[in-house]
Amino acid sequence: MVNSTGLSGVTASPAPSEFCGCPAANAIAASACAQTCASEAAAGTYVRINASLAHQTILAYPGMVSPTTLTVLAIVRVN
Repeated sequence: MVNSTGLSGVTASPAPSEFCGCPAANAIAASACAQTCASEAAAGTYVRINASLAHQTILAYPGMVSPTTLTVLAIVRVN
């Protein structure tokens, strides 16, 4: 994951993880992989990826501490 961008300094911590779950209103509800979801579909397999990057602004920006760490969480269905 960290090699998929042209930015240096990107870290993936904690390491990406795989889990099974069913789509809910605003999230993915973790479930057993063999479980049938409320929608009658089989639970899907998802990957959770966390990434962060230390960032130093060039100019002062109101409300943003510098240096700061930018973070992101992505959950992707893979099956």
